Amino acid sequence: MATGHPSEKELVTPPWMAAFREEFPGWGWALDVADSSLLVILDEWWNETGMDSEIAYEDKYDTLLAGLKNSDWFRTNIQSVRDSIIQEGEDPATFKHNIEVNVADARDYAHGLGIVLDPEELEEIGYAAERFDWDKTQITHHIINIAYETGRTLGRGEIQRTYDSLQNFAGAQYVDMSDQQLKDYAFRINQGEDTLEAAEGFINAKAQAQWGFFDVTAAAERGLTVEDMLSPVRHSIAETLEMDPMAVDLKNFGDDLVKGEGDNQRFINAKEGVAWAKQQEAYKGTEEFRSGVTNVAGAIARAFGRR
Repeated sequence: MATGHPSEKELVTPPWMAAFREEFPGWGWALDVADSSLLVILDEWWNETGMDSEIAYEDKYDTLLAGLKNSDWFRTNIQSVRDSIIQEGEDPATFKHNIEVNVADARDYAHGLGIVLDPEELEEIGYAAERFDWDKTQITHHIINIAYETGRTLGRGEIQRTYDSLQNFAGAQYVDMSDQQLKDYAFRINQGEDTLEAAEGFINAKAQAQWGFFDVTAAAERGLTVEDMLSPVRHSIAETLEMDPMAVDLKNFGDDLVKGEGDNQRFINAKEGVAWAKQQEAYKGTEEFRSGVTNVAGAIARAFGRR
């Protein structure tokens, strides 16, 4: 190779980079992480060999590989990168097969997570997994990063199931969690950077702050939520209003759920729930209310009839 080296400034965006990526798609990773020493090697090779259309592809690659193997960049890189570079040049069929296996694995992992990757993203992961000897955990981590950073819509899979689980738990503790908070936890949990237990602990802390008079931790240790503790109230209201208990959303009741002041605060009980329900406009549409009105009217009529 030539001895006249271009400056680092000249190599910030080499003019040959787009053409190089097109001819050697498996080397995109090298350009993305390249330091100046590698760019110098690639620049010299491109100008002397790569851009010559009369040189066969195999000869171009052999020349590139020979230059790389004699470089400090190659000698100081990690073993898996060196091995994959050599295999790509000396046993391209096996290298191609390995990439295909990696791509198929990545597609399966993404499907299980509820993430759809385009062919270019899958190919990028396939090459990166081969270069850096990624295992399932590392491939999964990269897939989740892509989905999170691109704000990708999730399909049914582990991340969405985690999201739904946390959303349901927050609802059961009668606290609000933003969509972003739930997504952050769901992604981190599936990357192994957080745990479901920690996320539920955060929700319990919010519930304790909101319902300070109620020992959320003690209830949680018994496997109970705020929703569980208020289940008798929900059913008494539903029965009084002749509704499906699932249609009674106590989370939106606000201060009506609480009785007393200061240290004497507590949740309302079932009897108080009935009293609350009978004060609602919806109660006037119940069979119980209409029967009561009829009974009163009949009693009045009988009373006047006896006079």
